[in-house]
Amino acid sequence: ETICSTMPSVSDLKFLIKSLRKEKRRVDTSFGKVNMWTLSLPSQWSSERRTMIWHWSRELGFTMRSGGPSVVFLNISSSHAPDLLIQLEDALSYYQSVNGNRTPFKGEKNAFANILSAD
Repeated sequence: ETICSTMPSVSDLKFLIKSLRKEKRRVDTSFGKVNMWTLSLPSQWSSERRTMIWHWSRELGFTMRSGGPSVVFLNISSSHAPDLLIQLEDALSYYQSVNGNRTPFKGEKNAFANILSAD
């Protein structure tokens, strides 16, 4: 429920799921122990969107590393990342079961706010 009530947007939720799945494939095929999973935020995102997802991702257990003025990396421990991926996928499934495949319109700050208050 925390994921649902704090996410900036469904698009950001989908972005994290897609990025974590990609990183999981990389980790699964690498040799040796991988301690951190690293995601890169798209540089074309507005600074406002990067800031919103950064604050949300901190609540989920990520740390941030800067690679320059518009390059931001999110890191999460390899012991926590697989469980978080499952939680994010469950949150998306819940959203889609309640709303179908509806994507919130631009400017709708929290897609889950109305869902959670209706329950």
